[in-house]
Amino acid sequence: MAMTECKADAVLDNNQAQAVKLRVWPGKPRPLGAHWDGMGVNFAFVEVASSEAVDRSALDHAAWRRVLADSWGSQVYVFAGELRKGGEIYARMFAPGFGIAEDAATGAAAAAIAGAAGLRHGRDLAFDIRQGVKMGRPSLIRASARVEDGKVVEIGVGGATAFVATGQIEVPDQLLARG
Repeated sequence: MAMTECKADAVLDNNQAQAVKLRVWPGKPRPLGAHWDGMGVNFAFVEVASSEAVDRSALDHAAWRRVLADSWGSQVYVFAGELRKGGEIYARMFAPGFGIAEDAATGAAAAAIAGAAGLRHGRDLAFDIRQGVKMGRPSLIRASARVEDGKVVEIGVGGATAFVATGQIEVPDQLLARG
């Protein structure tokens, strides 16, 4: 079972990577490789070579249930691009455990990957994330991490998404708090 070098306690092996029909090669990650990370919600991050490879990624639900469903980070975030100051990544996120086939904009993943990249590089960084393109709901997320003395001290996440719906909710009077 080949392993991709990354954080010693948070590495995806080939069996886990196969849950998203991706192959993880042994060796030095570029710059993060395949790994687990999270800030609240935990993710399996899988870095691939290009945005075309991101678009070709597909979740094998049977393999996901067998290998990742009960893991520490069962949400799968596939990305390509440059995790550096002024860089841009292209991403897709699958979270069948939450009932989400694919998410158009995942702020929790943006925070986690910014923090991991900031720690890996040991310096401040800010980059853009393009997500939701393949599913027809493009979003732009701006993510940043501020690093001091080898520790992430601040993470920023913001951006824009595609407007998809509007509506109203009627609340029965008996459920409204009266003061």
